[in-house]
Amino acid sequence: MRSLIVVAVLLVASACAATVPQIEGQWRLESVIDGGSVQRVPDAERHRLSANMSIANGLLRTGAACNIAEGSYEYRGKSRTLEGRTHTMTLMGCVDPAEYEYAIVGMLSSGPIDVMLLGETMLWTSGDRTLRFTRTGEA
Repeated sequence: MRSLIVVAVLLVASACAATVPQIEGQWRLESVIDGGSVQRVPDAERHRLSANMSIANGLLRTGAACNIAEGSYEYRGKSRTLEGRTHTMTLMGCVDPAEYEYAIVGMLSSGPIDVMLLGETMLWTSGDRTLRFTRTGEA
């Protein structure tokens, strides 16, 4: 009987672990949604405005235009929330607009973010703003 209980506990624990989304990897910001307004990030090949993000080993690194921001984060899989910790950011004074990198860093600085992972798409929501990312590769 005891071994049956141990097996049942192990099966439940492994099933719960398998349902926690894997947020680590390489991501590209695709759009910023404010209220009902959707702003798509321009095609990176033509506009050099892509906002990319790498999440691995407790560190989050993002860059767009020419600035880079990085810092630690805490992801709570059960509640599916992400919270940024101390972040540093370069301020290169680039000609390209930095609105996309500020969208990411601003959300990380604003408190807990609700995270939803749908296949290769990750949504971050805080208040009435949502950032939509697409996975571009592994961590």
